[in-house]
Amino acid sequence: MSGPLDELLDLLDDSGEVIGTIWRSASDETRNIRSVNAFVKNRAGEVFIPQRTAHKARFPGALDFSVGGCVQAGERYDDALRREAREELNLDVDAYGFYKLADFNPHVTDLSSFMRVYEIRTDQTPHLNLDDFSGGQWLSCADLRTRLNKKEAAKGDLLKVLNLLSM
Repeated sequence: MSGPLDELLDLLDDSGEVIGTIWRSASDETRNIRSVNAFVKNRAGEVFIPQRTAHKARFPGALDFSVGGCVQAGERYDDALRREAREELNLDVDAYGFYKLADFNPHVTDLSSFMRVYEIRTDQTPHLNLDDFSGGQWLSCADLRTRLNKKEAAKGDLLKVLNLLSM
């Protein structure tokens, strides 16, 4: 059942082809949805890692990707990235440029969804949407991995994606 903040997502088959739609509120029952995640990376090679607000229903207070979210029904991955970056970081990714790092199938990688991961290059610290994030910091990938390996609270796929990308 949908709610006022719910969104309609494409439902995919196991190979990633659209076969219907599903409400986001019901999507915990399947991995067969699409998502985007991105790392904002500076010239020093550090990634900007925000911390989710304590009132988030999923992964409250946890470290997160720089940008992340579901791809809405009929939406293209690149457009979802643009929308999520504006919503979460007040960032126009077209002004900085972005590129795809990888596409992942959850049935091969054990991730939570069909996922496209991007990199956005800028030395500018993003302006966080305080409804989504309580703060953030620039971290080397090695420091981030160390913290995640010590079981610091983090969004579920963050360490898996870092390892898959060998960052």
